[in-house]
Amino acid sequence: MKQRLGLAQAVIHRPRLLILDEPVSALDPQGRREVLDLLAEIKKETTILFSTHVLHDVEEISDDVIIMERGRIIVEGDLQQIMRDRQNPQITLRVGRASREWARGLHSRPYVQAFEASLDERITLQVTELSVARRSLLQEIAELGIEVESFEVGRTSLEDVFMKAVKS
Repeated sequence: MKQRLGLAQAVIHRPRLLILDEPVSALDPQGRREVLDLLAEIKKETTILFSTHVLHDVEEISDDVIIMERGRIIVEGDLQQIMRDRQNPQITLRVGRASREWARGLHSRPYVQAFEASLDERITLQVTELSVARRSLLQEIAELGIEVESFEVGRTSLEDVFMKAVKS
C-alpha cells in the first residue's frame, strides 16, 4: 500500500517527468499488475524514467531503453528497434532424465546458432530457421520416443539481449 500511495502522491500534480526506482518491487502479483497498468496510463501524458532489474516489466511498458553496466551505457535506443535488431528465434525445451544426453547433443544441429543448458535442465536453442528447427526437432522427438516435459517456441527477450550485451 505504501508503494501505491507513494506513486499516487507523485502523480497527483500531473508532473511532466516522473522518476521511479524499482516501482513494482515488493508488490504482490495483483499490486504489480495494478501499478504497471497505472504506469502504462500515466505514460500517455508524462515522461517516466524508471530503473528496474525486472526486464519483463521494461518490455511491457517502455518505449526507449538504456541498459547500463558498471555506470556505462552498453545498449540504448527505441525498444522495438533494439528487439528487431537483436532478437533471434529460439526453442526452449525440457526433456526427461533419460533423454538429457540427446538434448545436450543438439548444439551440433545445422540450424542451431547458440546453445545454452541451464541449471534447471532447460535447453535453449537460438535457431536460424524457426520452422525448419521446429519441424526437425519434433520429428526427431517422435521417431526416437524422446520424453518431453516442455517445448516452447518464441523469440529472445530483453533479458536475453541484456545478458548477451554484458558478456560482450
